[in-house]
Amino acid sequence: MKISVIGGGISGLTSAFYCSKLPNVTSIKVYENSNRLGGWVQSTIQNDFTFEHGPRTIRPAGPQGANTLELVEELGLESKLKPIKHGHPATVNR
Repeated sequence: MKISVIGGGISGLTSAFYCSKLPNVTSIKVYENSNRLGGWVQSTIQNDFTFEHGPRTIRPAGPQGANTLELVEELGLESKLKPIKHGHPATVNR
């Protein structure tokens, strides 16, 4: 089966990732209108500093949050997470 995903934002890329795990999928194409993938997520690195120009956080609450954390683990990105305690200004001023 061939899969087409419209949009290369975080949702489209996540959809493509999960589709890649299906046994009968032979190819996946992601179509994105802009010149880069990632959608609202826009990170740049300058002089060893990472600057986030889009969403900065994930909120791991409820079933959706658990699914997001599972995906982070499956992709081996745990070391990239920086936990922020509840009540921190970054959690209040979103």
